[in-house]
Amino acid sequence: MPENLLNDELLSADFLANYFNQSVNASIKVPLLVTNGIISFFCFVGIFLNASLVYVTTKTTKLHTHCPLLLAFHSLTVIPVLVGISFKFLLLLSGFDFVPLLRCYHFLLVGLICAGLCTAAQLAIGYDRLLSVLVPTWYKQMNGSKRSLLCIMITLCFVRTGYLNANYFFAVSLRPKKLVMCCFDDIAQPEISAFIYREGLAIFVAEFVCYALIWLVILCQKSHGRRTTKKLVKPLTSIMCITFFCYIQAK
Repeated sequence: MPENLLNDELLSADFLANYFNQSVNASIKVPLLVTNGIISFFCFVGIFLNASLVYVTTKTTKLHTHCPLLLAFHSLTVIPVLVGISFKFLLLLSGFDFVPLLRCYHFLLVGLICAGLCTAAQLAIGYDRLLSVLVPTWYKQMNGSKRSLLCIMITLCFVRTGYLNANYFFAVSLRPKKLVMCCFDDIAQPEISAFIYREGLAIFVAEFVCYALIWLVILCQKSHGRRTTKKLVKPLTSIMCITFFCYIQAK
């Protein structure tokens, strides 16, 4: 990056920080605190619920099977993500409205790692459930292979996360002193934002296709009078709708 462009960027960031700290009154800062406070409240509720699921899964021997372990792994990775989302509110409360981008990256590093693991785990869960519905007999018989499949899925989650975080660090290293309010969106700088979007879109489409296929199979089984599948249609439809609207909101 040219030196003059970098200086202009830092000057504009410093000006923004000074303007916020000196000129912005309570009419703007209070809504920021309230909005982020509400978000943080729901995040802390989510932390408690996900921690409870992890605790119950680890303590209950009957739940030490393939899918419950994947769900527990997903819940475990969600917790640091929720903490990272709440960090902006904690930063506002502390009086530090802006921090350098590199420091923000260090603050959110665990959350960034777990965000990659979390989304990959969601896809792994969808793939696992699709196998259990499409080939239920084979799925029940592959007891020895399930542990290997679980290890492969978790390994792929870590590989994807490592690649994503290498891109994050590259983008942050280009402008480490840029002042930001420190949220996950700030880490996705222009150099990698298009890649992050396309990669996230691919994960979302693959996950949505898994659940859509499960939904179609369950509907087919329901039409053949299988009572055990009738109760699954509505919650699965709700999950698909929530996933879709979450993607639209993130977009």
